[in-house]
Amino acid sequence: MDTRDAFVAKLQAQLDEWNADLDKLEARARKAQADQTITDNEHVTALRQHRDDAQQRLAQMQQATGDAWEDMRQGMEEAWAHIAKAFTNARARLDELKSA
Repeated sequence: MDTRDAFVAKLQAQLDEWNADLDKLEARARKAQADQTITDNEHVTALRQHRDDAQQRLAQMQQATGDAWEDMRQGMEEAWAHIAKAFTNARARLDELKSA
């Protein structure tokens, strides 16, 4: 094999190695995107659950009358604060994941 053929073979071997590395990197990127999508969906599902809880509590408050309404008010304020915090935390996690 002459020098030219050896040089070309060396370059081809390097290209083949780079192609294999690129295939591995692309597969990792696809997996990371899939994992990210799953994580995003889990956070969105949790947010929906918190929203549903808030809607249910609000409906209960709207139907309460007199003393029952006053009794529910403090519990509702605490629950609402908890739900608001959950929304804030979930949004922050989603933002962190998207910027990572």
